[in-house]
This record gives sequence, C-alpha cells and structure tokens, in this order.
Amino acid sequence: MKKKILSFVFVLALFLPLSALLSACASDVRYIGVLPDEYEADLHVENDNLNYVYDYSVIRRTENIQGQDHLVYYAKYHHKNKETLDEVEEEWLLVWNESVGNWDFYEWNGNNWGLRTNSIDLFYIKDTIAAVRDTATYMTGVEIKKSDLINETDDYLEYEWGGKYPDKLKVSNNVYHVCLKHEYNKKEGIYATEEFTKFVFDESTTPIPHIAEFHF
Repeated sequence: MKKKILSFVFVLALFLPLSALLSACASDVRYIGVLPDEYEADLHVENDNLNYVYDYSVIRRTENIQGQDHLVYYAKYHHKNKETLDEVEEEWLLVWNESVGNWDFYEWNGNNWGLRTNSIDLFYIKDTIAAVRDTATYMTGVEIKKSDLINETDDYLEYEWGGKYPDKLKVSNNVYHVCLKHEYNKKEGIYATEEFTKFVFDESTTPIPHIAEFHF
C-alpha cells in the first residue's frame, strides 16, 4: 500500500509541472504567415522618424500575354517627401522566363515597357516586392497571448502586443495569417504604421496598368 502511494505521488510530481507547461503553451499562439500563389496587395508605410511616406502595390498572377500564359508580378513603388511634397513613382513588370528559370524585369517609362538589367534598377524592383512579402509574413514566429485578442471578425484577428505601450497587430483570419497591419506605439502615441489598405487572396481581376503596351 505504501509503495502504491509513493508511486502515485511520484507520478503526480511529474505530471503537475508538465500540465502547467502545457497550460502555459495553450495560452499563447504563434502564426506562420505565407503568401498565396495569386494575390493583390496595396501597402502603406508611414513613420514619424522618416521623412517619406511609402506606398507599394503588387499584383501576382498568371497573365495571358500575346496568346500565352505567363506568371507575372506587377509592382509599383511610390514615395512622397513629407516636407517638400516631392513625389517619385515607378512601375515594373516581372515576367517569369521558363527557358532560363528566372525573372525578366521591365520598367514602364511612360510610353512602353523597357527590359532592365542594371543592378540598381533591379534593387528597387526587388525592394518593392520584398517590402510587401516581409510585411505580410511578419507574424511568422511571433508569440502572442491569446488573452491579448481585442477584436475578431471574419476577415482578421486584432491583438495588442508588447509591454507598457503595446503595439497592435492585425492578422488575416484565414489559412495565410498575413499581417494586415502593424501599429507601433510609444508613450506619446502611434509613431509608425505598416498597413495593407488592400489585400486580395487567391484571385486577381484588377487590370494590370499598361499591359496592352507590353511586348517581348
């Protein structure tokens, strides 16, 4: 009888820390953000510490060009100086080249799409796509307390995240868990925002600007 009691106490001693650990894990949630194969996204980025406001637009889909289907990225980069109000806008089209297994990069010059190979040009093109991708997948690995959920809709889950002046995070309420908005806060209030003002999952019907003028 004494051995049975001791065995029970031993099992209980092992079980309680484990159950506490599982309970603690159950109170947190982690998301893995991924991008769908086809999507449309408009991203707005503003920061009080920066002199510019940035807007990025990306469309990724299969487009019929000259009678054949091609995987394409349309990317637009726009920034405005908050002091001088000077603006810069650039548009690119990336077309997947099956024969070489890589992207061909074209820039809209106001009249037609010109093939670009300059490394500086390619940097800005890739930077636009990376800005959308990195913001969308920001939630990957971020640990959030389930108790910090402050709003839930069919489209998104909104959390407070952080310490004394918590940020706000919106994650899409679907299998992709895209970070739709990150609102950065400090004592004085919001000082930066990264927000998708538009995100369309798994479909794309918006006409790609100037696509009629594209020729290989």
